[in-house]
Amino acid sequence: MDRYISDEKCAGKETVPFYRYYKTILRIAVSLAGGFLFGLCLFSGLSFLAGVQVYYETSESMKPVIKRGDLLLVKRYKNYKPGDIIVFRSDNLPGEKNRSISGQSGQAISITHRIVKKVQDGYLTKGDANEQEDPYVIKQDDIRGKVEGRVAWYGFFCHLLQKNGWILLVFAVVIICTLF
Repeated sequence: MDRYISDEKCAGKETVPFYRYYKTILRIAVSLAGGFLFGLCLFSGLSFLAGVQVYYETSESMKPVIKRGDLLLVKRYKNYKPGDIIVFRSDNLPGEKNRSISGQSGQAISITHRIVKKVQDGYLTKGDANEQEDPYVIKQDDIRGKVEGRVAWYGFFCHLLQKNGWILLVFAVVIICTLF
């Protein structure tokens, strides 16, 4: 295959090396990916400044309202009411110590469920996709906040970058290579 584009449509014009098109397409793809990563970082930073915590959903317990891979925007309040979707810590739940509910790094996984009832000691919760209420009372101190919004599928990208930091390094090398 010829490395130069030279058909009748280009008659009279200077022929262009074919690899330049690949380089242009690569630059466009890298620019789009870079813009996406920049937007991800900017979005996370702005939400932090607004007093909103960012979590991503890892289970199907709140389907169809919240799906696996959704990015959750969570804000802390003093009081919550039945119907609120909350995020709470799992490490202080009775019987949950030393179970697989804790993350691999030893961090507790946060659980997202809906409040079904306020009781004297705290709140009873239930996942929308679950048939029964959770068997424990969630104390006020264990609640990280109320879900104020979500961004569909965005949590998958956050999780990927968090677990695979080398992707950013590879991306940086690709950007440098395409610029020169």
